[in-house]
Order: sequence, then C-alpha cells, then structure tokens
Amino acid sequence: MELSTNELMKQLNSCNNIEDYLKENEEYFIKTTVAEYLYNMFDEKCLKKSRIFEKAEINETYGYQILSGKKNPSRNAILSICIGASFTLNETQAALQTGNHPGLSPKSKRDSIIIYCINNHKSVIDTNLMLYEKGENTLTVS
Repeated sequence: MELSTNELMKQLNSCNNIEDYLKENEEYFIKTTVAEYLYNMFDEKCLKKSRIFEKAEINETYGYQILSGKKNPSRNAILSICIGASFTLNETQAALQTGNHPGLSPKSKRDSIIIYCINNHKSVIDTNLMLYEKGENTLTVS
C-alpha cells in the first residue's frame, strides 16, 4: 500500500528512532533523479527532445546536459521543460519533487499563474507573458 506524504510525515514526527523509520519506509523514498524522470517521461510520451527544448525556450545543449545528469536544473528550467513537454500538473509536481525543488503551491501568486497555465495548456511564451503582466518573475532560464 502506498503511503501519502502526510502519512509519512506523521510517522516521522512521532518516530523515536530514525533508523527504524528509514528501514520501514525505504520503498517510499524517491530514487529517481530528475534526469531519469524527464528522460523516461519523454520516452513514454514519444516526445522528441530537441522539440521540447525548443518549446521550453531552453538551449538544446543545456537541455541535453540536464538529461545526461551533467547539469542540475533550476526550478524554472524544470518548469519550462514540463510546460514545453505539455506535462500535466501531477507530472510537473513529480518532476519538481525528483529535482529536489518545492512543488507548485496555490498559495503563491506566481505558482498559481503557472498552475493555471499548465492546466490550460499554455506555452512557455504565453506563461512568461502572463507572469510578466501580473508583475511576477518569468521562467527565464539562463
């Protein structure tokens, strides 16, 4: 049975021995890197990597460095790639999690705009335009 993040947190908050907690919950720990996750998702969805990087407004060389594990992508880079690849909100949240970045939160104005754009299949360009118009930082990746 899969345990939710909240259930794991309850166990962790009440545990008296971290070794026992780690042993008992080993199967629930993230073992995939963001590079592996993205690569697998691209393959599963039969997506052309160069086209995704183009749609994500990310330099192709940098994109391939991310997929090879040579570069650790920023939160903005992951978001741009996910939007460029037309990932769902859940798939995007999973990518952020595997990249050790905070997930998108509806309590953040910027994140709310990004969530809206993902749910409404907006492009990276349209997402950046909406962020800019609302006075928020864009997804620009340098």
